[in-house]
Amino acid sequence: YRDATGWVICVVRRHEHDTLDPATGKPKKPFSVWDAVASKSQAPMPRPLYRITEIIRVNDIVFVEGERKADALAAMGIEATCIMFGSDAPLDKVDWTPISGKRIRIWPDKDAAGQKFADRLVPMLSALGCEVSVVTPPADKPNKWDAVDCIAEGGDPVAILRSASTFTAPASNPDLFKLYTLEELENLPPP
Repeated sequence: YRDATGWVICVVRRHEHDTLDPATGKPKKPFSVWDAVASKSQAPMPRPLYRITEIIRVNDIVFVEGERKADALAAMGIEATCIMFGSDAPLDKVDWTPISGKRIRIWPDKDAAGQKFADRLVPMLSALGCEVSVVTPPADKPNKWDAVDCIAEGGDPVAILRSASTFTAPASNPDLFKLYTLEELENLPPP
């Protein structure tokens, strides 16, 4: 993860293990994070978005559930990002400012966790003034299907992204976020 100038903020590593998680029966894949600024093993605060250096330059961004998927789409010329630690990561610990006001297409994995992730992201991004749309994975694809699978199958990720449904934001919640212009800030009464 880098900042807007390209400096490394932190490094996330996924460790593959031969042992299985007793709850899911899947191989354990814990993460380790090295905060380059603090020079210690921890997640930076706030947590940066992945590929900031590239996504700040464009207005159309695809939001996926992990670095591997973002890299796969980027290799196809599609600017993509994700948050650190995947779909269950806390959204309130992320620095969302680099994508404020942009057009975002969310490409969730084809599973319940992916849908939950998209459902969590839509109001957060809408509150930032983003135009948000969500990809519905094709019905004929297997469970867990994602952007990497689409590319591996020789599919057309651009066609999948064009099928995204635009989200219409509900009435805003004034307690969630209030974005002010500089002029509005200067006219606020003192705290």
